[in-house]
Amino acid sequence: MQVLVTRPSQKAQSLIQALKPMVDKVYHQQVIEIKDGPDLNSVPQYLNQQSPSIIIFVSAHAVEYFIKALNTPTVLAASNCQLIAVGQATKKALTDWCNNDVLTPTLETSEGLLQLEQLQSEQVNHRQVAIVRGVGGREMLATTLSARGASINYWQVYQRHPITEGAQLWFSQWQHWKIDTIVITSVAIFDAISHNMSQTAQTWLRSRRFVVASSRIAAHLTSKGVEANNIFDAKGANDLAILAQIEQLPNQ
Repeated sequence: MQVLVTRPSQKAQSLIQALKPMVDKVYHQQVIEIKDGPDLNSVPQYLNQQSPSIIIFVSAHAVEYFIKALNTPTVLAASNCQLIAVGQATKKALTDWCNNDVLTPTLETSEGLLQLEQLQSEQVNHRQVAIVRGVGGREMLATTLSARGASINYWQVYQRHPITEGAQLWFSQWQHWKIDTIVITSVAIFDAISHNMSQTAQTWLRSRRFVVASSRIAAHLTSKGVEANNIFDAKGANDLAILAQIEQLPNQ
């Protein structure tokens, strides 16, 4: 099995090291870079003025840039709001920084978040909920919570930029590596790859196996022409979930 990991470099290394004894070869290609989002400098003001009862962090990047915006956990501790993280990696990034209790769903997806008791209608009705995220994404989470009576605010603290330099060489490089399995942990990553490929390369791309982090990403790949039987949902973006899914794949 020749596996390609596409997540940003700082988050890829532990997964790559864990994969090495499991597969024939593992390669890395960063296809997006993470930069400051439009709301980054406004977070202290939002925290004060919007007074959210609940803050939801949808990724470790969301925590990283939230910390960059707030600098000190003192203000967050004083706000007395419920903190919710989409998964264990996001929770760890948050709890390493602050002393607040952080809730995490068993299923580390938007669907898992929405199953939490603290996000049901009787808990969120008429309450302010802030979703800390990148630019775009998690619309289903906001739509469902709005339907349950919550007032939703997006705090877009980071944004993803597709890498274009050298992208025209990816296809030939991946073919040379004989890549058969690609790890995709966000819609933005898949779009960055497919956007930079010719029609011939996209045909090759769609014939690979994909290990994805959620059903939402799986649905996006299906909409882009990837066959459903080539998509394997790890039900989480953390290393353990991805490793467990890859371990179940037949070698090829």
